[in-house]
Amino acid sequence: EGSSMDEGKEAAEFAKSIGLAHWSVPMATRIGDDFDRIVSDLDEPFADPSSFPTWYLSRETARYVPVAIGGDGGDELLAGYKRYGQHLRSSWRGRRRLPGIGVIPTIERKGLSKLLSEIGMTWEDSYSLRFSGFMPGQRAFLQPSYKARHKTYWRREAAHLSPVASMINLDMHNYLPEYILRKTDLCSMAHGLEIRVPLLDHCLFESLLTVSERDRFTKPSKMLFQSLFSSSEVEVLWSRKKKGFNPPLRDWLRHDLAPRLPGLGKDLCELSRSQIASSRVDAMVARYSGGAEHFAEQVLQLLILSESLKQLSTGTPG
Repeated sequence: EGSSMDEGKEAAEFAKSIGLAHWSVPMATRIGDDFDRIVSDLDEPFADPSSFPTWYLSRETARYVPVAIGGDGGDELLAGYKRYGQHLRSSWRGRRRLPGIGVIPTIERKGLSKLLSEIGMTWEDSYSLRFSGFMPGQRAFLQPSYKARHKTYWRREAAHLSPVASMINLDMHNYLPEYILRKTDLCSMAHGLEIRVPLLDHCLFESLLTVSERDRFTKPSKMLFQSLFSSSEVEVLWSRKKKGFNPPLRDWLRHDLAPRLPGLGKDLCELSRSQIASSRVDAMVARYSGGAEHFAEQVLQLLILSESLKQLSTGTPG
């Protein structure tokens, strides 16, 4: 409540307009008591912060029903992510890249390091940087003795596709199964809840592949769903800005999770057998504690990694 991500009022209004029952699930303002359990339920190091609200939403839903419907897949099918439009601006590069450009170790996510990472990769390969938790330069900064052979790892289908279809193809083989669906499955099954995803029904999926790109990839996105609603309901949906599903990281890191920050570098260094540099983790944490709020998500990811590795090494779940 009270954050820019709060869509409670809008959700209640829309549910009422189409005759659905509606319950509001407040996001926990305290995370300390559940942090270890949630990390354990994710099975392995899993960096998506939205897994936390998904875990709480699943817990609440499981109190009422054993099976629920999820909306995953719509953005991948109909080009709904904002990053598609952002990355399209440089699609003219195609397979062009500047060879021989190495990775510059740096604590910063943006700037020269990010630019060099992008132009040293093909346009299609550099798409991964749009949602990578850490830039290649940051990984090199945190792991100074580890020489990665690749800047990114992808499964892909060899196909001649348009730029938009190419990004969606990459998402379908990587982001959707390994990130989105995995998160929903792990967080729901932690509470014995089954989530079904009708937007990924194979008949619907195959039908959408026959739709022309002009009609499928619309602005605003997902206009193919217009026919399912009256005009007034559609206007309400498409007039609102798309929002994410992010937890209150600032409050968590300043309060409940703050006691975990001192010594984080030492813990990660030991747990990774010195692959991660203690002093460099501490430098990133210090930058965040000093007011660099843009490091919040990465600090959370380092905390998740530390707790996950700790549980895996001791065999003790949260």
